[in-house]
Amino acid sequence: MKININNYARFIALLCFFPLMAQGQQWPSFRVDTLGYSTDVRLKEISGLRSSKLNANRFWVHNDSGDAPKIYALSSSMRVEREFLLKGAQHIDWEDMAGGTYQGKPYLFIGDIGDNAARRASIVIYRVEEPRIDHSAELDELLPTAIELIYPDGPRDAEALLFDERSEELLIVTKRDEKARVYAIDLKTARDGGPNTLEFIGVLKIDPLPQDLPPMRRYFHYITAADQHEKGSVLIKNYFRAWLYANPEKKLLKELLVSETPTQLPYNLEQQGEAMAFDLEGFGYYTTSECADDGTTHIPQPLVYYRPN
Repeated sequence: MKININNYARFIALLCFFPLMAQGQQWPSFRVDTLGYSTDVRLKEISGLRSSKLNANRFWVHNDSGDAPKIYALSSSMRVEREFLLKGAQHIDWEDMAGGTYQGKPYLFIGDIGDNAARRASIVIYRVEEPRIDHSAELDELLPTAIELIYPDGPRDAEALLFDERSEELLIVTKRDEKARVYAIDLKTARDGGPNTLEFIGVLKIDPLPQDLPPMRRYFHYITAADQHEKGSVLIKNYFRAWLYANPEKKLLKELLVSETPTQLPYNLEQQGEAMAFDLEGFGYYTTSECADDGTTHIPQPLVYYRPN
């Protein structure tokens, strides 16, 4: 997704003078490490991030728009180790990636769910078994299943995708609404191909803080990424903040998101940060960002790891 980069850059620079306003508070019990930078020119606009379940210390990412329908396997230093083409898929506006165990196997779900102008008649989520990484230099092909979706109340922009392993539901959190809205589709009843109609669940219970500057309030419900852990916890973020739904009662994710108020987490401001993922343990989390450009010039971005001490 593109916002007015000049205005956004000026606002980010302004926040450098107000770190407590930007982050709300300080968390001295968290360790924050930069693990690497996206120096590979193929990684122009990372908008989806997921820790690999099958490949130790590896991550899956994809670009936003303007790329072929590919996912990339990265090392923790952000070196591209493999790339996989999703055969037959389209890459219109890929915005987020979810994953988890589905039908007894680890799967990835790639959300072609972006729609800045809210004009798309339908959106698509691609389901594919998570591949193992070998040392071949060749481009591999994966055969995804496309799940076409429509909103019950008209097209919407979204950049956050979740998968609930227990209910086998995919959830989408919207971006440009007055309050971020949650929609769900049950894979047990959804038709491959489609179209399938999403169910509206409710809105997120998050609100700006009293000290938030006007631009933060304007973009507060621009949710840009989400991730879930198999233990039931959920991460979400906007451009300025990140939150955790701890979920000790193991609620279904669609109930959790609209009934609970999440806890704010440490988050360092990024250039158009649009990707977030748990580590495999579910305690720490990673963030990385797009390059805050038009997708034609590569500007390396960091992979940042947050972990409680």
